[in-house]
Amino acid sequence: MREFMSRFTRRHFGAVALAGATGLLAACSGEMERAASVVDGSVDRMLVDYVGYSPLTYLVRDRGFLEARMLDTNPALDLDYFPSGYESDAIEAASSGRYLLATSSGSTILEARSRGAALKAVAVASEPNWCGLVTRKGSKLTTPAQLRGQSVAVTANSEAFYYLLRLLDSAGLGIDDIDPLYLAHDLGLAALRDGRAAAWVGFSTSLAQVQHELPVMHRDPLWTTHCFLVTHEDVLATRRAEVQAAVNAYQDARRWAFLNTGRAYDKLTIDMQQSNVVVRDVLNDSNTFVDRVPGEAHLERLQAVGGIMVRAGIITEGASLDAALSGFFEPSIAEAAPALDYVALAANPESTSDG
Repeated sequence: MREFMSRFTRRHFGAVALAGATGLLAACSGEMERAASVVDGSVDRMLVDYVGYSPLTYLVRDRGFLEARMLDTNPALDLDYFPSGYESDAIEAASSGRYLLATSSGSTILEARSRGAALKAVAVASEPNWCGLVTRKGSKLTTPAQLRGQSVAVTANSEAFYYLLRLLDSAGLGIDDIDPLYLAHDLGLAALRDGRAAAWVGFSTSLAQVQHELPVMHRDPLWTTHCFLVTHEDVLATRRAEVQAAVNAYQDARRWAFLNTGRAYDKLTIDMQQSNVVVRDVLNDSNTFVDRVPGEAHLERLQAVGGIMVRAGIITEGASLDAALSGFFEPSIAEAAPALDYVALAANPESTSDG
């Protein structure tokens, strides 16, 4: 695999900053602006996000799993839920210090940490197959090498963006070899449909909406990072019991979804405002029913995308990447959360289902 022939130009970096850095800049500034009451643990209200690319977050929000867990931990804590539209929104949320947990991709957490955001991934939310390069019907584009000189729509500072960088790298290309259109996921799909883009990097729900309709030229889950539950280091230090309760609640939601798949589809169809087919594909592609403890396999994906970021000039070489990777995980939280034996659950669904 040949390294990028060129680094980000000022034009490209500026476009990324304008299109996707709102969350990143807020993440860094949030380090300075958090209220002292968050740091000393005196805040009596905390937030948890919910996101379309992690369906379990909707079940945590709507089925009372977190409230039930918090009764034994801190019943006086006022909990509220807030949507994160994109991974960068989740980074901003976690960096604010007001969230027990947010949900984001490993790549966006890694970039934020390389810029000084004090974030920790405390559990695996999913191991998804959530990115794909999509073309129009009848397109003659069939290989990544053919993207040279083509317009490609992608959301900046997102898992889809870093997937594109890896795809280009595999063909000996860099971002300067294409004409990137930095657009939100849905607007990128619109650009593909109206001919402004020759290709589009779809992500999660937006990809599921068209993966049975349009050609998916390339899709490889090994080229993406995983989805993690993330929190701020100060929150972890001052609210550790509450963070633990929240991760435990995610395990409760995971268990319920495994035992009640049909009901989960129906519930998520309403909550996510998507068709049952799209929800089914998102849940299946999310690969949600996995071990909650992060480990070596997750770190290897982060190291791979980190190398791409360095070669693209997004992360400065050396210490910044090493520091971002070191201490990325706080696995003790996930290790203390209830483990799920999916084989046993599948073998005895009636005796273990809680309705």
